[in-house]
Amino acid sequence: MSTYEIVSTIIVVASIAINIFQFRQRKPKLKIQLCRSIEPNKDGVGNYLCGRIFISNHGSETAFYNGLEAVDDEGSLFYPCCSLKIPSEIPPNSSIVGTIPNGHLLRYGTKKLYVIDGTLSKHQVSAKVLKFAVTDLAKERDRLEKLGINVHPNNSWSSKSHT
Repeated sequence: MSTYEIVSTIIVVASIAINIFQFRQRKPKLKIQLCRSIEPNKDGVGNYLCGRIFISNHGSETAFYNGLEAVDDEGSLFYPCCSLKIPSEIPPNSSIVGTIPNGHLLRYGTKKLYVIDGTLSKHQVSAKVLKFAVTDLAKERDRLEKLGINVHPNNSWSSKSHT
């Protein structure tokens, strides 16, 4: 091989590597946080305890929220409710915020929580963040229930008369 062929090969390999690197950098990158929160009921009467989920896209391409998926204590898959609409657009360098009712996180003993994006890729909530949020929710639920406060969302939609 001549020097010209060697240099040409190195340049081609380097340009392919740079293109792959740039392509991977353009992908949406989701950062997910979860914490305890108290939200007003939809009818404006009373509050309920929930997990507040923050989904940030710090990539350079638009991402789409496409739902939640969770794994319980027994390893079974379930789909917790969330206040976010499906699909929800998450532009670059912005975030969306939703709520998950406490019963959906506490009833099954959630061990893993995933956010599903528009390409059906799973983005896992870190185990440390999830464990802290679930234990914090459980403690707050117990404390509020001992005080006689309802911690679950009311069913205001079902109490409306259909005349």
